[in-house]
Amino acid sequence: MDKIRCLGCMQEYDSSMEYCPVCGSAKEFEQPEPYFLRVGTILENRYVIGKALSGGKFGITYLAYDLGADRKVVIKEYFPTDFASRMPGQNEISTYDGEKEKQFESGLRAFIEEATSLMNLSNSISSVAAVLDVFVNNSTAYSVAEYIDGLPLSKVLSNGILQWSDFSQIIEPLLQSLALIHSKGIINYNISPDNIIMTRDRQVKLLSFGGSKLATSGSNINLNVITKKGYSPVEMYREDITPDPSVDVYSIAAVMYYAITGIVPPDAVERSNNDTLKAPLELGIDIPENVNNAIMNALNVNRQYRTPDCETFLNELNSTGSVKRVIEEKKKDYSGKLGKKSKIIIVVAIIAAVAAIVSIVLVKATIDNKTTTTAVSSDTLKDYREHNLNDVQSELDEIDEEYDLKIKYKYQIDTKLKDDKKIIRKQLVKPDGETDLNKIKSITFTVTVPPVEMQNFIGKSSSETKKWLVDNGFDADNIHFSSVRSNAYKTGTVLSQSISIGAEITDFNKEFYFETAQNYTTTTRPPATQRRRSSGSNRKRSSGKKSGGSKSSGGKSSGGSSSGGLGFN
Repeated sequence: MDKIRCLGCMQEYDSSMEYCPVCGSAKEFEQPEPYFLRVGTILENRYVIGKALSGGKFGITYLAYDLGADRKVVIKEYFPTDFASRMPGQNEISTYDGEKEKQFESGLRAFIEEATSLMNLSNSISSVAAVLDVFVNNSTAYSVAEYIDGLPLSKVLSNGILQWSDFSQIIEPLLQSLALIHSKGIINYNISPDNIIMTRDRQVKLLSFGGSKLATSGSNINLNVITKKGYSPVEMYREDITPDPSVDVYSIAAVMYYAITGIVPPDAVERSNNDTLKAPLELGIDIPENVNNAIMNALNVNRQYRTPDCETFLNELNSTGSVKRVIEEKKKDYSGKLGKKSKIIIVVAIIAAVAAIVSIVLVKATIDNKTTTTAVSSDTLKDYREHNLNDVQSELDEIDEEYDLKIKYKYQIDTKLKDDKKIIRKQLVKPDGETDLNKIKSITFTVTVPPVEMQNFIGKSSSETKKWLVDNGFDADNIHFSSVRSNAYKTGTVLSQSISIGAEITDFNKEFYFETAQNYTTTTRPPATQRRRSSGSNRKRSSGKKSGGSKSSGGKSSGGSSSGGLGFN
């Protein structure tokens, strides 16, 4: 009986069945985003693209099948959405013009170099998913990594904490692998329990590095878009940081802290203002003192006092002697004695401040005497939960104006809601009828709304399009425009959109892609967004065929069937 391979999970099943009995995928299905490579696309005449596992600002990760080695693999495609785009149904990537084109090229080189380095290290780094292949196609680059069968550490830990005696046996090989990788100048920047897999034989494997994270100009790296609360050090929240192994040291220490205490460390930015993190021993966790101090040293907020690298961290964890706890020093505002002149200035300032306070009190007392006093009950916050925001919006606006509050709204989509209902589900300030509005600075409401219907933006300006999407709750960073040589509309007008008109959008993290007109004359050179790159040194335009594949400069097929199943006899 004929078998087909499900491209949702890569398991074989009877071709007479309409759905995969393992994962439930249909024989034919589409990717979650139209700019992803189509299911069934074949790269290098060898790798069959399956469902997309994830997609972000730097690239897309796909489940795939290696026909040559007869095994499941994971393929990462370099695709920085800030610098490039791809039209639905095509394989070739188009880069944006000017400086963004240079940034794309810089990141592309870094992706290839990093993936190649990791591939060369694969036999020496047992705790990191091995890179098996690196190649260029579709005007971009791909890395092929082994598929790891297991559970994310985040799911393992959801069942309870791990004893240090057990956890140390599986985490130390990972630290050894990281130390070797760091020695080659490669930093992960993205370590958390979500991308550490525990296998059936209780080994751990770190899944992702990805040179696409280096897609920025120069040696500094903008990483604030991939920060993970509790696991990212404070320097990752800045615009640019210098590559440093201590970034990964902080993240792996945060994973260890969570594994043995069950507590995710507070966000690093919060800790930099008020550090309340308690050491594991303070929480009653049974670990050696040197391990306790080693973990806390690695979790120091200030990089100056943090454990500098994985090798030092390992030495402290395995130390037979005592490990000194490194405490961050707080800078004093001044030192030494005050001079006579300084003392006089301070006394004068104090007198002036007291006089000002007295004046304010007297003025307020005068106003209070002339104004009818309002009962405290009228100044208290009502419970707005389960109210339609449309019904109470004017009341909230009056509160905002009268009490000088900052009212914020967080929107979530509820597919059960219809029409224009906006239901307030939560309010951050406790709705107990006792909260004095004069004593709070802001209120945050969580509001559920119906799915958003995609509008027809063709013929509208890019600014009008972006404003509508932002006003309806979508992130401005997820709205992308690229120009196309056209005189159909005036420059800046939308020509095409990645999401169909009338489609229901149920995710506020949705990415939007639009092509806008770039007017030209007969002597105008096509803009860079229309100049395709081949995998070789020459440039050429994609064939644009929707099936059958386009040819790379190497002559290998980069296209493939859009079917969700690949037949095997």
